[in-house]
Order: sequence, then C-alpha cells, then structure tokens
Amino acid sequence: SAQWQKVQDIPNEIIYSLTYTTDVFIAGSQNKVYISDYEGISWTASSIISESSASVEAAITFNNHLFVGTSPTGVFKSTDNGSTWIELNNGFTGLGSNAIS
Repeated sequence: SAQWQKVQDIPNEIIYSLTYTTDVFIAGSQNKVYISDYEGISWTASSIISESSASVEAAITFNNHLFVGTSPTGVFKSTDNGSTWIELNNGFTGLGSNAIS
C-alpha cells in the first residue's frame, strides 16, 4: 500500500502547482518556485520571478532550463535553477492572455 510522508521543509505558504520532471520536484508559490530532489526531503527557493506575479501555475524543465507559467505575468525561463529569470512574453501581445496555467 502507498505510504505518505508530510513534507516539512517547504515554507508555510500556498503552493499553486507541483510538478515532477527530470528527477526534481518543482513547487510553484506566489512569485517563486521551490526545487527539491526526487524524494522531496529538502527544498531550495528560487529568486523572485517577478514582483507582479500572483502565482506560479505551471513549471517544467527542458534542456536543463526551467520554464514557469505565471498569473498574471506570463512565461519566464531560468537557465541557472531559478537564480535569475528571463521574461518570455514576446508574441503574447494581442492574444489577450497574461496568465499561463
């Protein structure tokens, strides 16, 4: 039968998304993500993605880059595990979308 363990090390804040990709867990909070190894025992916070972000709704890794979809500030990419973020919203203008989930 399945065994559940409570994760203790993630800060007491709302987690909007939880993703498992390429041997890491990514938990999306208000304006940053928390990254953990495959067992979820310890978590490391990224830098703030955008002061204007209300929530990180989606996250994925691809080619060693971390991509997040936020509300209401769009898509961001990190090439250094969340230390710095690059906004990737070119092409969204006129689509009426600013929240990605």
